[in-house]
Amino acid sequence: MQSMMINMGEAKLQALAQIKEFLEKTTEVAFRISKDERNRLIERVFKRPGYASDTDG
Repeated sequence: MQSMMINMGEAKLQALAQIKEFLEKTTEVAFRISKDERNRLIERVFKRPGYASDTDG
């Protein structure tokens, strides 16, 4: 299977609803970074303003 690399503009995922929509429409996500880098990315995304107060899901 051929793979495609996408440079994800994760800064655009500001609300929980946007993150949920991204995950629902994505068939496969592969991280090609170290666990520490991956965890920092996930932490940064989920610490954005508005995420903690987003209650639509």
